[in-house]
Amino acid sequence: MNKNKSFTLIEILIVIVIIGILAGVIMISTSSSIDKTKDVIRRNDLGMISRGLRAYQTMHGYYPASSCRIGEAGCLTDLVPGYFSSLPTDPVSGYYGYSSTGSEFMLIAKGSSGPITYTDSNGFDGSIVAVSNYYNFLNKIEGGGSATNANDYANGAFWGYVRSFNAGWTGHVFTKSNYGFKAGTYDIYIRLRTDGLGNRPNYVSFGVYNNTVPYSPLSTKNINGLNTSYQVKHAGRVVLSSTDITQNTYLYFSAAGVTTQYYVDYVEFRKVN
Repeated sequence: MNKNKSFTLIEILIVIVIIGILAGVIMISTSSSIDKTKDVIRRNDLGMISRGLRAYQTMHGYYPASSCRIGEAGCLTDLVPGYFSSLPTDPVSGYYGYSSTGSEFMLIAKGSSGPITYTDSNGFDGSIVAVSNYYNFLNKIEGGGSATNANDYANGAFWGYVRSFNAGWTGHVFTKSNYGFKAGTYDIYIRLRTDGLGNRPNYVSFGVYNNTVPYSPLSTKNINGLNTSYQVKHAGRVVLSSTDITQNTYLYFSAAGVTTQYYVDYVEFRKVN
């Protein structure tokens, strides 16, 4: 008597499901490994760029003053081949960001889980950088009112999408501990531009507020000298207490009645102490 037993349909389906689960686990593991490898490449590239910049500074006494995407015409390209055999490019976006006043610099890359930053004073210092909430990163430029995500890559945005707004309390960046903040002093830098139109084409109102009633300003000022090209502006220094980082302490840009359109590429917090 033939005792061979064929597989039932249910058994076949179970095998297919198991194979699918295993394949999914392998794909996730592989994707995570690839992301980590790319981030290692990014960190190595930023380290190499920083060494070339330091050599340039030793020779000239200053860093190239610019705010640009590395590799594009005029963005450190004149340092090849004197200080670089070639300028590295991001394995995905193709560009790294560079900003410098001449006395200091910051390099930025779009990592797999958030921005990777390198500063001249602290190296890979973990600067907290907020970007457009188009990117699914923890530190995002959020807000209501007129704030929207806009693709401004053609006008020099580092990675493409920026946070754009005009009137209203828009472009909030929250500074609670779950966003990576610790109590201490921070220098705030913002890369932004305007459309050159409206009633405030050359400046934007800016402030840091905590969540008291009424809202209590920790710092306020106007960021001046803006135009239609992206610039990195020092927006001031703020001290965040241990209480501040447990509240919805936040930054705001602009105010009611503004008709000028602003484009914010990123907000950086360099911890001073």
